[in-house]
Amino acid sequence: MLPDRYLGIWRRDWIERHNADNGIVLRDDSPAIWFQSSCLHVDLRIDRSLRALTLATTSLPHTQIAFAGRTEVQAQGAAEICQWHPAFAYPRIADEIDCGYMEFLTSTHLIERGIDGSYVESWRRLNGDERLRCLRFQSMQDPAGQCYLMLGKNYFAFGSNRHHAECPGLPIFAWGERAKGVNAWRVKESLAPWWVDRAIEIDSRFADISAISPLVGMWRLPFFSASDWRLVAIDCDLADRN
Repeated sequence: MLPDRYLGIWRRDWIERHNADNGIVLRDDSPAIWFQSSCLHVDLRIDRSLRALTLATTSLPHTQIAFAGRTEVQAQGAAEICQWHPAFAYPRIADEIDCGYMEFLTSTHLIERGIDGSYVESWRRLNGDERLRCLRFQSMQDPAGQCYLMLGKNYFAFGSNRHHAECPGLPIFAWGERAKGVNAWRVKESLAPWWVDRAIEIDSRFADISAISPLVGMWRLPFFSASDWRLVAIDCDLADRN
């Protein structure tokens, strides 16, 4: 389990990329958001320039990044290293190790530095001290299909390695906020631009995660209403249940 200071929703202010060859520093404020439960994450890096695209678009440029998986924090001397181990990613799982030195300036402001010195990122906590729970699902139709549903009182994040019928080449990654109504939620950002501001419903049984057992029942998930899913793990319980 991760230290409590990591848990929650982190929104990136900016990233500075350092070019060691010419000394140039480039600052980028493109959106990135990181949902972190006690050991699992869902992460989206959104391309704002795609917001105008519609469902009629047949293909999207690979200018967005999203991934979901396990997070690990280790002490290295006086420093602390955070490493992300994606279970699946878009457009692909990167060859290089994804990790950085972490420095908490305050409980709501985090600085991440690349271990090779190539970047510095500033992250701000979005959700106060609200804790998140992550539920990991496996497709009943295709055992290779995975979904992560990250839930808090007012926020959700969703990541899957399965594609939506509306865009066969694009897996579903999205995050959003609770809207009016018990089970009503609204998408804030998504790899699929046309999903932004769309209302979705999340099964009311998720309201009390402590009462959910991975051993029981089949589930219908947002974005995949025609598919059946098996809940295999909650947070750090990473072993599949049969």
